[in-house]
Amino acid sequence: MDQYDKLKTELMKKEWEWEDIENQQRKAQKELQEHYENVEETTRILTRMLEEKYQEVLLELRQVGDETGDLHHLLNNGMSEWHTAIDQERYSSIHRLDQKQEDLDTYYKNQYRKMQDQIDEIYTKYRE
Repeated sequence: MDQYDKLKTELMKKEWEWEDIENQQRKAQKELQEHYENVEETTRILTRMLEEKYQEVLLELRQVGDETGDLHHLLNNGMSEWHTAIDQERYSSIHRLDQKQEDLDTYYKNQYRKMQDQIDEIYTKYRE
């Protein structure tokens, strides 16, 4: 096997490794995107359930005839607290996912940089 064939073989191996890294990155990115979508879907479901319960309780209050409005006021305060809790959990989850995204980006940038360095070494080795 001459130098050209050796170079070609080594470069093909690196190309396969590169493709593996790209596939891993796509898979990790897809999983992360699914987590983002799950957070949004969970938020929508919780908000919808909360609004449905609010309407049910509001209807009951109207039937009972809350003269002072105290129960209505308590209901609104409770709803506000629940919405705040849901929003805080959503933002917290998104922040964690954003951090994972940054970590993934850094990891794969380093992987690509290492791979490029290895390819450069192969070219250097065969130039000599």
